[in-house]
Amino acid sequence: VRLMDKSNGELLNAYGGHKSDSYKVECCMTHGDSHVVCGSEDGRVLFWDLLDGKVAHTLEAHTHVVCGVSMHPKQDMLLTSSVDG
Repeated sequence: VRLMDKSNGELLNAYGGHKSDSYKVECCMTHGDSHVVCGSEDGRVLFWDLLDGKVAHTLEAHTHVVCGVSMHPKQDMLLTSSVDG
């Protein structure tokens, strides 16, 4: 996952540790913009610190690919979707 400056395309940070080889997995920001959140093909959801790029938290969310993530706009709630039904 890469964070790019929208105005000039400069790479601001990169976030790794998730698996995304065969499926498109979504990412989003937490409502306070302090963390990047992304699904993974191994069923996890990862939270990275926006500034230092380190994994801050991992959730074992599903048994298969987590393809969708969406944060509540005002509360600390996360919606995930997966191919595991």
